[in-house]
Amino acid sequence: MLPAKTLSAVEAISPAFERAQALFKPFRFRHWARLAFVALLTGEFASSSCGSGNYSIPTRTGKKDLLSLAGDAAVWETLRTLWPLLVAGVVALLAIGLIFSYIESVFRFILLDSVLTGRSEIGAGWRRWQEKGTSYFLWQLFLSLVLLALLAAVVGWPLYSAWKAGVFDKASENVAALLAGGLGIFAAAFGVILLGMLVATLAKDFVIPLMAVENLRATEAWRRFLPMLGSEKGSYAVYILMKIVLSVGSAILFGIVNVFAFLFLLIPLGVIGVVVFLIARAAGLGWTAWTITGAVGLGLLAFGAIFYVACFLYVPGLVFFQSYPLYFLSGRVPRLGVILSPPPPEPAAPPAPATPQPAPPAPA
Repeated sequence: MLPAKTLSAVEAISPAFERAQALFKPFRFRHWARLAFVALLTGEFASSSCGSGNYSIPTRTGKKDLLSLAGDAAVWETLRTLWPLLVAGVVALLAIGLIFSYIESVFRFILLDSVLTGRSEIGAGWRRWQEKGTSYFLWQLFLSLVLLALLAAVVGWPLYSAWKAGVFDKASENVAALLAGGLGIFAAAFGVILLGMLVATLAKDFVIPLMAVENLRATEAWRRFLPMLGSEKGSYAVYILMKIVLSVGSAILFGIVNVFAFLFLLIPLGVIGVVVFLIARAAGLGWTAWTITGAVGLGLLAFGAIFYVACFLYVPGLVFFQSYPLYFLSGRVPRLGVILSPPPPEPAAPPAPATPQPAPPAPA
């Protein structure tokens, strides 16, 4: 059996695109619907949007700025009375985040399995890949803790040192030092964030396939992958650059598609909203706790429907971006190459020639 060809980052684009095109040959609605659900739970649908939020934090409230509020005894008294609720809210958010992170870790393997096999099995896939997903989740948790520690070191420690030295007490006398320190802290924090994004991308694109194909835990897969990365630094650097270019193009393309889809959905959703409002008004319903809760629930359902449609439209992009690293890796991992390009079946042996039968004896 010939080994799979080792593809460059550019050469891997074509077979990945062909694998995405195979979704239309034939078009299977149930398969697309399940892949859209996988895209929703893995967060991959975010690549199909080019929108971004713009949020600003006001520096003044009335005539008081943030520094004066920090010294207001009434503010601290209010926070002291609310701290149990704040702590409970933070703990609840952390718990929800960990649960979704665990689900996302398992569904990463379900997505990989769906792209490799062409089957989208949610329940069976969860049972098959839960152990690998748990290993990957624990590794992600460890990575998050390491990144938080690095951010605390490059941001928290310099700020604490400057505060202890009294730099902030004489800010007007240390403008240059504050500007230089602020730029340095920003650059260091940005570097840590970029490092985290790079490590997460390598894990998602290469470590997860190694875990699945070679039956490895997350740490074992990293030990398998790092020598490969070290021997081909240039090839993987080009891959990361190509991934960025392709992601930008995908965001623009699917962002435009999502805008038209949103406008298309806005009409029926708006009609349904107006009908519900008129029915409630005719029934004499006012704004109570129950009607507000119902309105919020309907709004969340509409919001979820829009997100799901965006995921459904993004299925070709989902398959492409999952296939792209697989084809890049296939020539470097023989088992993966065999799965992606199985050898043609051996031709059947020709039937053996019939044995000639002796002629019957001539009659006497």
